[in-house]
Amino acid sequence: MANVNEMVEFLSEAGKKLLEVKKVLLQNQSNDLIYNGLLSSLNSDDYAKTVYESLIDNNVTEGVFQKTLMSYTEYTNASLLKKTFGDFEKKLFKTLESNGQKYFSSEVSIKDGGVAIIKKLGINLEFVKKEFRLTDREAKKLANDGFVQTYAKLKLKAYGKDLIKKTESTIPNLSTIRYDLSDVYYDDTHDFYNVDFRIVISLTEQQLKTTVVTSKSDLVVKIADVLTFIQKEFFKVINS
Repeated sequence: MANVNEMVEFLSEAGKKLLEVKKVLLQNQSNDLIYNGLLSSLNSDDYAKTVYESLIDNNVTEGVFQKTLMSYTEYTNASLLKKTFGDFEKKLFKTLESNGQKYFSSEVSIKDGGVAIIKKLGINLEFVKKEFRLTDREAKKLANDGFVQTYAKLKLKAYGKDLIKKTESTIPNLSTIRYDLSDVYYDDTHDFYNVDFRIVISLTEQQLKTTVVTSKSDLVVKIADVLTFIQKEFFKVINS
């Protein structure tokens, strides 16, 4: 992710003020008068639990705290972020699509301060039947008992983490890209349990101006390679 000074403009005024509080706390850890006075003025009830705990934890850096703030809309200048990255996100999606990539989506990611390319990885009841060699009746009973849901969540989360490691070790990464996973969720329309493999592109405004998006540019080629790789790896799991 870009450094604090480059990304701070994507925070709302409330976010900037809280980031400044964090900065003062970190700078005055050895000054009891300032540190304890500021700490005593903070009310945990005024903040989400994660925000408050990150704010008062001196092991949490200013940059990591900013990332925490970016996960909350009240601390983020969402309209500016979407305006800044909107055209880039659309162009990136269309270029990947024209390169032959399928079954992916993209979004301007407020919490990441950039753009995310998303690949859904999903399993359904048929997969569980095959995995455990179950009859329809047995599979439906396990589904009603909650086993399928629990198994799907554990399987997808564990596999997703393993796939990130495989991707990182197989395909050399760009400094502006990182990989992340969503929580496991259920798709009612298609009866699938899914986890999103997220390719997150975090750029400063200056990098955004100089980053080329063409079918042969480094960024597009890299993302295309990753999408192809995770598609093949996931098919191995589904068809094994």
